Amino acid sequence: MIVPDFHIADGDTLIFLDEIQECPEARTALKFLAESERVDIIASGSLLGVKYKDVKSYPVGAVEYLTMYPLDFEEFMWAKGVSEIIIRSLSTSFDSRTPVDTFVHNNLLGLFENI
Repeated sequence: MIVPDFHIADGDTLIFLDEIQECPEARTALKFLAESERVDIIASGSLLGVKYKDVKSYPVGAVEYLTMYPLDFEEFMWAKGVSEIIIRSLSTSFDSRTPVDTFVHNNLLGLFENI
């Protein structure tokens, strides 16, 4: 595995580990990183509630659980910077079952193509 060069800026570095349940040793190691207070750490995983028994040492008091859900379409548009005017226009078109302007439609399709 090739690991890129990186610099940890104390108090200004965030480490994000996705699907952490695939490596129980990593969860154990995070305990020591969290105690150092040099970095902020986020660990996520779709099966964390299922595979928690594999962890040998659990970082008691250092874990905050947050249940996350997928974005709905409106939240997705907010995250992509779509203006409130366009969002309201789309909502109106949806409610009235009328077509969306072709220009708007093509631009919104472009948001999905660039994910």
